[in-house]
Amino acid sequence: AAGRQKPWWPESVRRRGMAKSSLAALLKRVAPWERRIEFILRPRLPRLTSHRGMRVIGAVCVVLSVLVWLPIPLGNHIPSAVISLFALALIYRDGLAAIVAYFGAIFAIAVLGTAYTAAVMAILYAVRTWLPGVLG
Repeated sequence: AAGRQKPWWPESVRRRGMAKSSLAALLKRVAPWERRIEFILRPRLPRLTSHRGMRVIGAVCVVLSVLVWLPIPLGNHIPSAVISLFALALIYRDGLAAIVAYFGAIFAIAVLGTAYTAAVMAILYAVRTWLPGVLG
């Protein structure tokens, strides 16, 4: 979202580094998953993951991250999964995955918006019922 050309690492992580053997072991474990993901995700619809597309995706991810903060039990799974799908879409430059993620974002906003509205209405109903005269 910040538009950096390469990853930024804190100084402590940059100084520490990683052993070559550890990196090789990690790559050996990740490679089968990477092949599966690359079978599904590939560069398509490049305009959706262009520079401007990245900015839009970043803005949508900010909205989804706010939904993760809401105190709704189990309410952070859908927006977190959608943010992860957006990340994969950007990594693989897959516009089709971005479209699926946009629909997921709409779904997450609708579901959590409904849940949050229902919770607020239930609280207001309870206050009005149990404490008459408090809210008019």
